[in-house]
Order: sequence, then C-alpha cells, then structure tokens
Amino acid sequence: MLAFGTQVVSGMWAAAENAAAAIETSTALHTVAVTRMRCHPETRHYEASRTALGKSRRDIRRTLKRALARRFYRRIEATVRRAILAIDA
Repeated sequence: MLAFGTQVVSGMWAAAENAAAAIETSTALHTVAVTRMRCHPETRHYEASRTALGKSRRDIRRTLKRALARRFYRRIEATVRRAILAIDA
C-alpha cells in the first residue's frame, strides 16, 4: 500500500512491481533470442529458412521469442508441479 499525502493508494506498488518484472522478463527473452540467432545452429537454420520465405529479422525474432516463452513456461510449470508433488508426498 502506498500513501500520497492523506490519500492511500492501494495496489500501485504491486502494479509497479509487475511492470518491472515484465520488463525484466522481456529483456531476458530478447537476450536469449538474439544470442540463439547468433550462435545456435538450429536457430540459425530456422532464421535462414524464414528469411528465404521473405520474413524480416524482426518477425523471426518475435516468433522465436514466443516459442522460447512457451518452452520456458512449460519448464517452470513442470518444476512447480514436481515441487508440489514432493511436498504432498
């Protein structure tokens, strides 16, 4: 809860934290995508095939970020599921 003068504004702090986390996550995804496009053979092949189809580097990077986000989310979800099962056992 955040107080401005006599008015108390609840929820602003949580929204600011969520925005900061979203920016950090987006930055991390961008870094991974750019690094993979530069160094990872499978991703470089994907980039070459998409470029041959007329896609821009920006579009390729956007779709790569989406794929990475899905992959990371599944991995995090599986880790949380295993942790919950370990607590229940």
